[in-house]
Amino acid sequence: MKGFKDSSGKFRPTDNKKGVRKSRDQTAKNNGVQLTQKRMKRDKVSTAYRKIKELEKDFERGLSEYDFDNKHLKNLDWDVNVTYTGSHGTVDSEYFTVTAVNTRGIGTVETHEAFSNDDWSQGMDDDSGYMKKLDEDSDFAEKEYDKWLAEMLDVYKEGMFQNLVTMIEETYEEGHK
Repeated sequence: MKGFKDSSGKFRPTDNKKGVRKSRDQTAKNNGVQLTQKRMKRDKVSTAYRKIKELEKDFERGLSEYDFDNKHLKNLDWDVNVTYTGSHGTVDSEYFTVTAVNTRGIGTVETHEAFSNDDWSQGMDDDSGYMKKLDEDSDFAEKEYDKWLAEMLDVYKEGMFQNLVTMIEETYEEGHK
């Protein structure tokens, strides 16, 4: 791969034809890195992306304070990652993966969450021109969808957390009797 080192000594890949620096997304694609958050994080941090980061912190704190029945699971520090994995080729659901790892090494616990996006623009007053604007302005529609997705993450937060707790308890019981 052609490139140059910048003033800090970091390698910067370049386009093979013109010597122009490639975008971070293009470089990652060429290196085989999956950009699971690409839709969520464009030029600036989206509302839904900020909500995901907030969920991760809340889930970490919640798991550390959760009163598990199993004494070995109590008072552990947790690292939680919530990954938006997209619509998986459908247009009627949004999918997320919630992964948790604790300091005692019971292994990685993972849950998969999905919720319908059928109603994201339902109930809007068509007389206001909102629906027409959604149809005509893709940037506006994307921003509105991003706001809606953040709101839905807030609605599903408790259920996602409870699914994670259940999966942790089941994993620990199965793997560490």
